Amino acid sequence: MNMTLYKMKMKNSFSGKSGFTLVEVIITLVITVIVIAVSSSLVITGTNIFARSAQRDVQQNIAETVLTFVSEQLLYAETITEMTNPPVFENAGGAAIMQIKKSTTETYSDTKGQLFFRRAQDSQNPINIFGSNFYGNYEVGITLEITIPAAGPSVTVTVNVYSSNSTDPNPVITRTTTRPLLNYTGTEKTIPSAGSGFCIYYVPRVFS
Repeated sequence: MNMTLYKMKMKNSFSGKSGFTLVEVIITLVITVIVIAVSSSLVITGTNIFARSAQRDVQQNIAETVLTFVSEQLLYAETITEMTNPPVFENAGGAAIMQIKKSTTETYSDTKGQLFFRRAQDSQNPINIFGSNFYGNYEVGITLEITIPAAGPSVTVTVNVYSSNSTDPNPVITRTTTRPLLNYTGTEKTIPSAGSGFCIYYVPRVFS
């Protein structure tokens, strides 16, 4: 009798042992998968945001560097002429050209590319003022809007940055500044004019 009672107690003891049911295991696995998925999504999103931010910094640096160079070059210009042919430097003092080109090949029709520069006293080959590595996978376009209000001549310089790996005609970033033309004696104009590339011949005032 006592042995039978002992066996029944032992059986009840084992049958009442605590543990995870199949449903509980499945629920735990589902929750774990959801947590991993959400965490991965947050990591990917953060990485993408960082990459876009770094990309934006590069675009902004290109635009602002080119914008500063062009606007400062024109600050003391007496004349600014749009060129469609090689300029003739005849007794022009500090005359120079700036032009947008896609390569070192001589051309006057490119509206997008890299900025080249040459002074009258320099060699006949314009130089890529910032170097091709500066632009990476981007190219720039420049427009000038010269106005002569009562306060005096000024030029609005606009620099558009484009992705050279994309067929999208829209710029990825645009920067604009308006600066005075302290010695300008020319007329109002927009450069480049319709159908022309960006190439200007300018003569800054020479200080003695």
